[in-house]
Amino acid sequence: MYPLPPAALEALPIVGKTYVPLATYFEYTATPFAVEKAYDVFVNDRSPEREDARQVLLNIVQIWNDLVRSVKEMFQAQVIPASNPIIPRAIPLVAKPPSVALIQTDSEFKPYRFVFSAWFATWFRHGHSDNELNDFVSAGRLEELRAIVAFCRDRNIRLDVFISPQHPVFAAFLKHLHWQDTIDRILTEVARITPFWDFSALVDYSDPDRFFLTETLHFSEKGGEIILPILRRSRAQAPHGALRVTWDDVQDFIARREHMLADWLEQNPAIKGAIEALPPDRLVHSELTRRGPPEWLQVMPAVYEPSYKGYTVVRFLGLFFAIPSEVPQPYDLYTFVQHKYPRMLDADSLQDVLQKIDAAPPHGKLGPDADKT
Repeated sequence: MYPLPPAALEALPIVGKTYVPLATYFEYTATPFAVEKAYDVFVNDRSPEREDARQVLLNIVQIWNDLVRSVKEMFQAQVIPASNPIIPRAIPLVAKPPSVALIQTDSEFKPYRFVFSAWFATWFRHGHSDNELNDFVSAGRLEELRAIVAFCRDRNIRLDVFISPQHPVFAAFLKHLHWQDTIDRILTEVARITPFWDFSALVDYSDPDRFFLTETLHFSEKGGEIILPILRRSRAQAPHGALRVTWDDVQDFIARREHMLADWLEQNPAIKGAIEALPPDRLVHSELTRRGPPEWLQVMPAVYEPSYKGYTVVRFLGLFFAIPSEVPQPYDLYTFVQHKYPRMLDADSLQDVLQKIDAAPPHGKLGPDADKT
């Protein structure tokens, strides 16, 4: 819509994306270099021929700032007042700051991705308890997409819509929390409005750890380096794995994505077992979701001190676990979540887990013959 010289276009390797199914904000995925160049071109250049483009960028920034402010206000409104404390004063245990150092896997980033996915999917599911399409994506937003598509068609503007890649562990949590049917209905509604690209085979399920570091919704620039050239080419030149989905084949596409997720979970049995070990209903109604979404790193495991009757109490993902104190730290993430350490206990509150410890039979030191049930 706003012509730029070829040199400026080459300096702006930006992939624009808008989340239709899983969020409601507009953002750019770009290198820092691209952002700097965009700022120089559109904001600092006050030449009359670029004033319209400059105003568009400033309006986008204003919309983003307004959205951030409204989201913060919504989050603050959900927080339980301090006068209604979660932990009774009578319990003489104090939580240490949450720390990812308490859990480990074979990769330093896997705990972050697991925890982020569990937190975000759980909080989002908690905010849409009826699992209805209109609660998740309003009809107005679908109408906005329909209007954009019509605008571009009427003016012969090429429009490329794509489903933003996500790490499979996030998709697995959505399925575990009974969101799959809703996601499928949303994708069907999008296909009713416009064809869209899917890059699952090239990003989501190729080598996903390469494209997502500490969280699972915003792919790194390595993903943009795959996607951007495809969007710039003729659609007839799309490589194998870049799928353009239409109304005629959207159901085949949905089935294909479900099969890819199932295959990925079978290839990652420890992650699959850990997700399945977390009770969906208890997660959705856990203490942390009742308090509103915290800074997501705050849902990392936090140890309570001192130990209690031979148990170490750990708060993790809004649940409370008790593990024999002689089990060494750090804990293996998947072993911990699946209760595979001997004599582990869990509950929905600190008070409840302490009551379970009180009721547990005495036990000696753990050894190779210890009861592992």
